[in-house]
Order: sequence, then structure tokens, then C-alpha cells
Amino acid sequence: MKKARLKTTQEEKKVEEFKSYSVGKFFVFLSLILVMLGGFYLLTDKVFKPKAEEKVKEEQIEQPNERANNNINYSDINDIKEKEYYVLFYTEKDESNSTYDMYINSLKANNMGYKFYYVNLDKEDNKSLVDKKSSLKDINKLKVKGSTLVHIKDGKITESFEGDKDIVKHLAAFFNIKIEDSSTTKKEETKKETTKTENNKK
Repeated sequence: MKKARLKTTQEEKKVEEFKSYSVGKFFVFLSLILVMLGGFYLLTDKVFKPKAEEKVKEEQIEQPNERANNNINYSDINDIKEKEYYVLFYTEKDESNSTYDMYINSLKANNMGYKFYYVNLDKEDNKSLVDKKSSLKDINKLKVKGSTLVHIKDGKITESFEGDKDIVKHLAAFFNIKIEDSSTTKKEETKKETTKTENNKK
């Protein structure tokens, strides 16, 4: 009986030692995994992430937007090689500049084939273009009152859009976006209300 109990005790001790060894081994393995994950995180955060951000910045520098890339003086228009293109005459105070850029940059990004040039009316070389009365028939005798978009084909102005509302409306039309004039909408609403009142009287 004593031998049997002693054997049982020894076996139980071995089982307990094995369990302790297994648990200890598991925690060591788990610690190694955590250390490796921590090292990978630090490597990604300190090495790969800055490199990726640097690459994005380089791409942004290498690929400026259309306004920065195609800003010209009015005197350069006759040197443009394309047979068909648009010229946006703008002022830096125009609050719709960012909207123009959004549409024009999207046209470029989607390879829709439209070429745009920009002329800054605030520059000394272009100030003579600004007049109280616009003249948009001859590209060589151009006069504008403010922000204006002109469509030129074979050296002739085929279309022109004056003021931010008309410019935005035309640019939006490239994407089949219809922008209604708020004044026109109000007139239509007034007309509907008048018709409704007259019908009620009848």
C-alpha cells in the first residue's frame, strides 16, 4: 500500500511539474509574440510611416493642381498650341475659386480631354483687361468685368461665361450636374403661389 501511495504521489508530482513547465513555456512564447508585435509596430511607426508620408508629399509637389501648372499672362494666349481650350480669367478675391478648381481638377483627373488655362486679373500684366464693360467677341481685344470663362476654338471665342454663377453652372454641366439660379427658382415659386391663389378664388 505504501509503495502504491508513493508511486501515485510521484506521478502527481510529475503531472504538476509538467503543468507548471507548460504554463511557463506558454507565457514565454506569449511574451516573445508581444515583443515581436511591439517591435513591428515601432518599425512601422518610426520607419515605414514617415517614408510613406514623405512619398505622398513628393507626389503632391510633383503633381501641382491645374491652376498652379497652367497660370499664364493674357499676352501668352496666342502662343497656346491647342486648337481648343478654356481660359479662366479670375481675381484672387473671388470666393468661388476653390469651386472652379474642384471641377477643373476633376475633369483633369478623369481624363475628360478639356484643357484649361488661368489668367490672374490681379497681376500687373493683366490689369488692363479689366473694364466696366466687357468685350468677349475677339480674343485679341478682350475686356472683362471680373471672373470670366471663355471657350476658344481655332483662335476664336465660341462661348463665354461671366460671373461666378454662370462659370460654376457651366463647369458643373460637364458632370451632368444642373445648378439652378436661386432668383429663377424664387420667380417660379412666386408664379406657382400666384396661380394657386387665383385657382382658390375661382
